[in-house]
Amino acid sequence: MIGWLVDGAAICNQVPLCRCSYGPYARAMVRICKEESFHQRQGYELLLAMVNGTDAQREMVQESTNRFWWPSLMMFGPPDGDSPNTRQSMAWGIKRHTNDELRQRFVDMTVPQAEALGVTLPTRVCAGTPNAATTTSPSPTGPSSRP
Repeated sequence: MIGWLVDGAAICNQVPLCRCSYGPYARAMVRICKEESFHQRQGYELLLAMVNGTDAQREMVQESTNRFWWPSLMMFGPPDGDSPNTRQSMAWGIKRHTNDELRQRFVDMTVPQAEALGVTLPTRVCAGTPNAATTTSPSPTGPSSRP
């Protein structure tokens, strides 16, 4: 699960940094992103094998999805309105996209993967984007329905 969700979130955060204004950092990010992509793909393939296994394995995948979804969304930082660094990082060319934009890209990328796995993402879904999956910024404790 960590390979799929956490490394997937890392990729969404890091790929734009390959074109940031600071050359040494941008060049290092190219190599890092290649490795993160391997981890994400490996994690997804392992989950695919598990969802095609026993009922207990499918339940473990769903339980892990429920546990790691909100921490994965939190990897993008605070909502844009609460971020003390986004504006300056954007002005300097270090960041190319805001926290909310990156978070939404991750959601848009992950929803079809979750559907292919047959898992349900524990998020608030609203109409309005091409795949009808949007999310608000996560609270530190996750959704209000969480025990």
